[in-house]
Amino acid sequence: MFDSKREAVAATTLWLGVIAALVYGLGLL
Repeated sequence: MFDSKREAVAATTLWLGVIAALVYGLGLL
């Protein structure tokens, strides 16, 4: 799926950041 563990970690961190930003944004509404 990923060429390397580094790419998997980067993708996971990116998605966690996006989800956290969305949850935080919705929490302000």
